[in-house]
Amino acid sequence: MTAYSEALEQQVRMLRLMAGPSGDAYVDAAQPTASPADRRRFRELAVTMLARAESYFWDQQLAGVVAEASASLPDGTTLVESMVPSYAGWFWFAQPVELGQPDFAKIRAISWLPLDDQSRGGLALQVVWWVHLPDFGTVPAASGPWFLGDPLDGFEQRRLASDGPTGPRYVAVMRFLASAFAFVSQGIVTARPVRAERHAAKRVAREGWSPEPLIRVIQLRRAERAAHEPSDGSAPREWSCQWVVRGHWRQQVWGEGRKGRRPIWITPYVKGPDDKPLKTPRATVFAVVR
Repeated sequence: MTAYSEALEQQVRMLRLMAGPSGDAYVDAAQPTASPADRRRFRELAVTMLARAESYFWDQQLAGVVAEASASLPDGTTLVESMVPSYAGWFWFAQPVELGQPDFAKIRAISWLPLDDQSRGGLALQVVWWVHLPDFGTVPAASGPWFLGDPLDGFEQRRLASDGPTGPRYVAVMRFLASAFAFVSQGIVTARPVRAERHAAKRVAREGWSPEPLIRVIQLRRAERAAHEPSDGSAPREWSCQWVVRGHWRQQVWGEGRKGRRPIWITPYVKGPDDKPLKTPRATVFAVVR
């Protein structure tokens, strides 16, 4: 199984497990305090997402850069339909992502699906995030809606007020997802479609997966690079890594009455040799790879 194909294979595997006899055990492990009715709805939501989602693969270093940038995502950021890269999706990370919340399992995957909930505010993006548990492997940890047109700060205030100690974890996941969406929608990263390797395609077909076995691979867009060769005739410098030149978020006004806000990431670029590892930003230097 190649790294890219793992994203689709894990999506199909989780669909089989959640839809099969073991589905209740996975949900019980993830949400032991939820009511039976809530667990049933949660399981049905996860199965629907997995069956409809496009599969995305995230490189470990790039996902780490997005996680760091998410901490500085502006509070006025508004979720808009144009930010979402596909109707339903499955983000699979090469390695679990650390979001800096105490006692919070690292994120292994995130899935989403839009649902119309007029009783609570209209069209919402329903999100499920998936973590790794030693006894179960990858399991769905929690879910929740973010309504389109809802600013991040208002959303966060409601979640922190209603969810108690789990509120900051919920908010951290949504900040990370919104940042990932912003990177894709701006073209800072690309989502190149790659067909699963032949053996992986056969395996998912045996699982009953009928769509074309494609994975959208999230990669750096190197639209701009700073030269790192000296211009004075001296010997080239041997860099040990690539690094990101500082960028920053800017709020773009949008929508009726110009009341909405969506984040735009400004002028980051990568320096250093292509064959060297990417060094993620430190402290408050939240930059993105181009």
